[in-house]
Amino acid sequence: MMINKQVYFLRACMLLAAAALSACSAPVKKDDGAAVEARATERWNYLIAHQAEKAYDYLSPGYRQTITREKYATQRNDVAMRWKSVQVAGHACEADTCTVNLWVESIVPMQGIAPQPIKTPLEEHWIKVDRTWYYVPDNRLKATPVTPAEGQPASVEDASKHPV
Repeated sequence: MMINKQVYFLRACMLLAAAALSACSAPVKKDDGAAVEARATERWNYLIAHQAEKAYDYLSPGYRQTITREKYATQRNDVAMRWKSVQVAGHACEADTCTVNLWVESIVPMQGIAPQPIKTPLEEHWIKVDRTWYYVPDNRLKATPVTPAEGQPASVEDASKHPV
């Protein structure tokens, strides 16, 4: 009889331990993609409306330490290109970072040519800081190597032969 009670007690303890371990495991993190897409769209809508001073609040805290609101607004509001609309094409998130793909429709006025709208694909990087998503601008110059003879962009293999 004593062994029977010990077996039941052991089984009960194992079930309780399993339940406790499953409760302690980290909760499954839901995809924050919808929130990031909404913030990216809001930021672009401010830029389209020439309200870059409001779009400034969507910049990462670290980036905001490098530029004032006034300077950012002046740079973004005074561009030759006129942004018309933005459309989210998707996202990919990992932990507290997301990449958002967008299509931005714009018009570039050029002398002697009727302005035509163009759609440009963009990739934006966002980070989560204190439960809020912020845009991290990438100001690095991205050079595409050119083969000297053809004047065309080089292939990936050629890029290693012609350092930038």
